[in-house]
Amino acid sequence: MACRFCNLTPAQDFYPEENITNSYKNAVQIADVIQTAKKYHPDPRAILTRGTPHQKHGLGGTVQILEELSKRFPFNGHSNRTKVLFTISPTRNICDVKLIYELGMHSVSFNFEVFDRGYWKAIVPGKDAYIGRDLWEESLTEAVKYFGPGRVLSAMIAGLEPKITLLEGVNWCADRGIIPIIVPFSPETGSQFEGFRPPTYKWMMDTMLESADIIMKKLPFIATRDYWDNEAPICAECFTGGLLYDIIKENAGLYNYHSDHNLTDTEITKSALN
Repeated sequence: MACRFCNLTPAQDFYPEENITNSYKNAVQIADVIQTAKKYHPDPRAILTRGTPHQKHGLGGTVQILEELSKRFPFNGHSNRTKVLFTISPTRNICDVKLIYELGMHSVSFNFEVFDRGYWKAIVPGKDAYIGRDLWEESLTEAVKYFGPGRVLSAMIAGLEPKITLLEGVNWCADRGIIPIIVPFSPETGSQFEGFRPPTYKWMMDTMLESADIIMKKLPFIATRDYWDNEAPICAECFTGGLLYDIIKENAGLYNYHSDHNLTDTEITKSALN
């Protein structure tokens, strides 16, 4: 039961030249990517997604990935973890939230996708069937106990539900120290929403501006340079939900684009640029 808006599987047939695959990258491959990134950036940030598999009864390969990352890049507390945002599904065992933190995960995103419970059941039937809405919410609030405010996120897609319920989701997250990510809806080829109309520019901008006001009021740390330089698992300018955080940073007078993460002055960088 795939999310209705997702086209990952059909995309393999529509875009063969892109070499899209559903096969998971293993722990070593993922750690290799981070290790290579560290040659170019002193503190790289990455997003890893594992989706919601058909049979969701545990963490799957997430444990192996965390073990490999901690082996390559040891951590000794809360502050020096490798900045990888794990966009994953919670499991049926609430204790797994504590486990992934203890294994070294820097930050986690359990994505609502849609906040209204009726739309949730219709649009993300797999999440509803395998985990359930109550446990999804409990997992998010439990994660804040361990990861802390600013390191737990949840994405919602703007344009799949009324603005009023989407903003209810923004408030729900912000009230609990969870960072809301608002992603503009795009009707993907091959998805069940193919051909469906996306939101208008005005609707989208109004929603983003209202969301920004809510987040800055309830999560004031989001408007500080310290958060984006040292805590944030994402770069505001470089991910699909970035427009909202461009607005927040500009409203806060923060112009340190990419969190000042410039290419390091290394031989490998010089050769790549030349």
